[in-house]
Amino acid sequence: MSFDMIRKFAKIKIEWVDCLSMHLEFDSRTKTLKMFRYPSYCRIMFSTRGENTLLSQLFKDHSSTTFQEESQQSENDTTGEFFREVLLSYRLIFGQRSRSWKAFNKAASEWNKCWNCTTELTSEADPMLKILCGQNWEAPGAYDIYQDVHAEDAAEYYYPDANFPYFGKRILEVQHYVKMHNPRSWSELWWNRSNVTQWWTFWAVIFFGGLTLLLTLTLGVPQLAFQIIQADLARQQLNMPAPSPI
Repeated sequence: MSFDMIRKFAKIKIEWVDCLSMHLEFDSRTKTLKMFRYPSYCRIMFSTRGENTLLSQLFKDHSSTTFQEESQQSENDTTGEFFREVLLSYRLIFGQRSRSWKAFNKAASEWNKCWNCTTELTSEADPMLKILCGQNWEAPGAYDIYQDVHAEDAAEYYYPDANFPYFGKRILEVQHYVKMHNPRSWSELWWNRSNVTQWWTFWAVIFFGGLTLLLTLTLGVPQLAFQIIQADLARQQLNMPAPSPI
């Protein structure tokens, strides 16, 4: 699931929100995917995991009720694992595909006007968003962050229950919507790469079918013209008067 595909194919918009519990919530009616806009907060919270702070205890109490179906993690690992998943979701959606992080950079100017859905905050965008979403995940700045949270290397495929125990259900909801979305234009057909094998098969048929038709027209028109000329010459010969006898 990459930003470039969900934006160009399914026309899904990103809404940057202040509320962490709304991260990766998807509204299929408005085609809006909500994402937490303060990854720096998640990195700080990950570094304080295991500490018996008031904020940590409040989060444990909240996550035990909000995410009890999504995770079977022990209480000792709850805080760190949750914030790690939030950071890894930026890598999944933006950092793993060059088209996605380039698309983020193009859209950043528009998002800068209104990072929050209610007020304009042109000067309050988290600088870590640019690091995690605006470049490859292996770039020095982003890679260091993922190393700090003990993240494994990025993979081509993920298992929601194992790799995203907290947010896997929300990711699958978006993925299911994209999969069920019917292309309505040639551009959407081009960007629909949810099934790579089918994508290559479809465009191969279009390409070779079009090439065959073009060759048929290119070679067939001169041949047809030659046949018309032959027919006209034959007609002229038939219409010629017979020679007089000597």
